[in-house]
Amino acid sequence: NLSTTYGKLLAEAVCGQEAELGDGTTSVLQLCIKLYDEAKRIMHSGVKLAYILDGYRLAAYECVQFLQAASQPIECWTGLTSVPAQTQTQLSCRRVLKCPTGSHDQTFLADLLAEAIETIKEPSRGSLPSFDPLDIWIIAESGWSSSQSSVHDGFLIPRLYFNHFDIATVTAVAFVSEDPFVTSQLQKNVKTVFETAAELRDWKKQQEIHVQMSVSRLMNLGVNLLLCGSKLSTLTRQYLKQGNVLFIDELSEVMLLRLCRLCNGRLVRHISDLIRGYIGQASKVHSISVGSKSWIQVIPLNRKSVSLLLRASNVYLVDELKRCCEQAIHSLQCLRRSNDTNLIPGGGSMEFKLYLHLQHIARTVSDSKRRAVEAFSNCVLSMAHLLIENTGADVHSFSMELLNLLQPKPTADNCPDISTSVVLGVSFDHSSPCDVVEKGILDFVVVRCSVYTTATDVVCTILEDSSLDIRQSQNHMLTAASSALSALNLNVPSIEKIKEKDWSDKCY
Repeated sequence: NLSTTYGKLLAEAVCGQEAELGDGTTSVLQLCIKLYDEAKRIMHSGVKLAYILDGYRLAAYECVQFLQAASQPIECWTGLTSVPAQTQTQLSCRRVLKCPTGSHDQTFLADLLAEAIETIKEPSRGSLPSFDPLDIWIIAESGWSSSQSSVHDGFLIPRLYFNHFDIATVTAVAFVSEDPFVTSQLQKNVKTVFETAAELRDWKKQQEIHVQMSVSRLMNLGVNLLLCGSKLSTLTRQYLKQGNVLFIDELSEVMLLRLCRLCNGRLVRHISDLIRGYIGQASKVHSISVGSKSWIQVIPLNRKSVSLLLRASNVYLVDELKRCCEQAIHSLQCLRRSNDTNLIPGGGSMEFKLYLHLQHIARTVSDSKRRAVEAFSNCVLSMAHLLIENTGADVHSFSMELLNLLQPKPTADNCPDISTSVVLGVSFDHSSPCDVVEKGILDFVVVRCSVYTTATDVVCTILEDSSLDIRQSQNHMLTAASSALSALNLNVPSIEKIKEKDWSDKCY
């Protein structure tokens, strides 16, 4: 329940994971729920809360240490001594892009996104490119296959009423929210009924003069392209065509603001508010045909920008593809800020290895922490089970087969060497365990480490805050049970002795 204190704390943790790293939000939520349920289960069986918290924190620390030891740069996983910058961008996009339609489309979209990033990226060091996400304009169109998706320079605008010019070299762009004809109607107190035809002619003439003055102002400022948020009237279109001023209307506010930033202009409400400093600059605006539709391509003067045109068979699929690309762009920006680009095998392979590693750790710690560490390992394994369920495979048989393959041989110090065993995991196009490195299923280590640390901190905070309520509720239940047994003339010990022995289960 997000209205409660604990629900708000969990929501803040998920939002923080999204804001900092752009990935792993679902894993944080699932792990928090599993850890909290396991903590309540072992707490009711008599384990003290302090031992549970210590065991959870120890298990989370071991998970982070194990993942960091298993992480390697992109060059190590690809087997290349040096990876070109463009290849690094493609591999990074494939890591963060989660495509719902399968691995083939995922590779295609990742390479398409990498092409867009390579076009606008800034000079930088490291495997992750430096770019501005606002310079990528993602357009989703249904009715075509995904193989027809493409990348274009500048911003693409759907062609609506841009019919009087096909190609034009544009030097000055004006951004206006409202049509001058509509503005003149709002400024004048227009009568709904005119007494005479002369009054109607006078009113129309005033509107025409106002529109003519607005277009003349655009021409005096040197504007030859008008981008408007509202639909232009027939009268305004006529005077714009006479003045050789191109126009594109019915643009959304988001598109107008992006185009303002692209051309270094400023959005105004009325043409009367327009000054020379608010006019944007562009090198070319022309009409192009992509597929069966016509588009207006706005190419900036000195700024790199691209349009990523995504197409699919239906509107639901293309919206999902657009969301995946937007999330991938956000993830790349967040991961670049973290300065940790090492990778680990994905597909649940590390979760199975962590389960075996934590089971070994549980045998080496004291009995008070052992159950908490084992509970943590079971929660980690349940995250891999969710991946197996999504593939449609049988969870029990798949897990047993994979665990048997991952069982390492103990070393001289009786510690299993899990890090050097085969890298097997879950893939959507395989019904049995496969080599995830060969399939290219890799994850960023900083994301996985953040999942375990964030979930552990949240659950420990909730348990520490709710432990008093849990103990009070237990005391009330035990007191009520003892009173009920006494009323039945049964010989029951005191509440303190009930807590020390196995009487608690009987009283429940």
